[in-house]
Amino acid sequence: SPLLLGPVVVVYGGVAGEKGLLAFETASGGLRWSVPCPVNSYGSPQLNNILGEDSILMLSSSGLMLLDPANGKTRLDYEWKIAQYRAVQPHVVGSDTVLLPTGMNMGTRAMRIKKSNGQYAAEELWTSRQLKPDFVDLVTYHGHAYGNDGGILTCIDVQTGERKWKGGRYGKGQIL
Repeated sequence: SPLLLGPVVVVYGGVAGEKGLLAFETASGGLRWSVPCPVNSYGSPQLNNILGEDSILMLSSSGLMLLDPANGKTRLDYEWKIAQYRAVQPHVVGSDTVLLPTGMNMGTRAMRIKKSNGQYAAEELWTSRQLKPDFVDLVTYHGHAYGNDGGILTCIDVQTGERKWKGGRYGKGQIL
């Protein structure tokens, strides 16, 4: 899905080289910026506030990228490679924590974003195989993440990654 940011629209092109993620002027259609972004993603760029700054988040088969929305400059390139594709969106929890939901038996990872001397870094908090979403995005609410774990509705604690409960076989439907 395209991400509309006032005078620009950001789209995932999925092409190798400089045409991975592109920002176009909405008025003229001209290219404002483009950056490399790994191929093999069914995700979409999203705008979120991390550490008090707006960033574009893009999750792909290589991991998570945080970009400056004004110019596409990479703020963070966090590597968590998988052999297949990612089809879910990252979830920001609070002001500094990002959940990376991943299917293919990889699970969900929580990471804390830090910034020191203008440089972003990520610290892995936990990786839980208790929630392995594939095509179904997560819902976070009051310190818990709810999602589809192999077709079964599941809840995990956002602070620890521990499963709180699992039940109800709903297949690969969506959760809202």
